[in-house]
Amino acid sequence: ELEPGLVNELGATDTLSLFIKTRFLRSGPGMDQIRLFALGVDLDLQLLRLGRASQWDSGSLTELGPSDLELVPTGSDSLWLRLDSAVGTEVDLIEVRFAATLFRSGAVLEAELGTSTEDSRWQRVDAGEATELATSQGMVLRGPVEDKRVMGPVEISAPVLTPNGDGVNDETRFEFSVLRLGGQRAVTTRLYDLGGGLVRWWEERRGLASGSYAVRWVGDDQSGQLVPPGTYVLEIEVDIDADLSGGKVHRLVH
Repeated sequence: ELEPGLVNELGATDTLSLFIKTRFLRSGPGMDQIRLFALGVDLDLQLLRLGRASQWDSGSLTELGPSDLELVPTGSDSLWLRLDSAVGTEVDLIEVRFAATLFRSGAVLEAELGTSTEDSRWQRVDAGEATELATSQGMVLRGPVEDKRVMGPVEISAPVLTPNGDGVNDETRFEFSVLRLGGQRAVTTRLYDLGGGLVRWWEERRGLASGSYAVRWVGDDQSGQLVPPGTYVLEIEVDIDADLSGGKVHRLVH
């Protein structure tokens, strides 16, 4: 059960908790692994809490941060964590607290519990009522439907670029989010001089267009030569559906 099950803004980071109600067999191996996956959502672990549901307000729970766990490398839309030792019947409620950035109008969170002593033994976590601490009664994460924008804010790490090799502002990064779009689409970043001439461009295609993007520029043109000092126009464009808006944005880079 997710808490909360609704985010206020796409492309913004929210803190969520997944509550998992468990029932371990006394003779079973217990659990020492948890996997989460949500297509089109960036996930970042913050805290793992384990114990009896009756302990939740007493402060006697086991709390583990990222440094206390083994985090298996995965994609940004996944979390895979391992405990030092397996837990069993002493635990009947688990909370996985994580930062999540939703890029689409909705996503389904999938979760599994496993034991590292048996690589093929994973137990799927089914959506349902897990605890009164959560109100969503499910594992669907929803975003606002009123806003039809497909481009989030554009951040430029160094709006004034001085590529002279002194280690200060020798490069800049254009960071932005693509929202609400499913399927494969071209996301194109271009730089123009003030006369309208195209000096540099990048194109990226992913299986799912929505997500975070970062483009690095070191002040060069498409042939690798430094561009003349001046002001340049940054253009980011993505193919959009007819009922959406904001498929192209412009910023200045000096």
